[in-house]
Amino acid sequence: MSTFEPDPLSAVDVQPLSTVDLEAGLTELEELVGLLAQAPDDAERVPDKAAQRLLTAAVRLYVAKVRAGSPAAAFPDEDAITATEVVVAVSRMLEAVEVEVFELAVWQNWGVTGKGA
Repeated sequence: MSTFEPDPLSAVDVQPLSTVDLEAGLTELEELVGLLAQAPDDAERVPDKAAQRLLTAAVRLYVAKVRAGSPAAAFPDEDAITATEVVVAVSRMLEAVEVEVFELAVWQNWGVTGKGA
């Protein structure tokens, strides 16, 4: 069974980021990802490490927001992502951190995931 580890970012001094800077960068990134979604073979041109870093940063940001009490849903609207895309990503993420699906259910019941909090 895996263990719960404290957030390594909790001790990091993060400098304020302009919302304008963040929105501009995010818009550019979304456009690039949108192009890759239209031509899946081009996704191979993106280094695995880059995709991993992006996913890691997004997950850490979202978890920080949840821990800070944000009620925001994981996605901006129900059409933002498919169930298949979520299952593929979550399955690989759970595998990477050696968490079984039944463990996820236990964590949800404990309130560790922020579900229902």
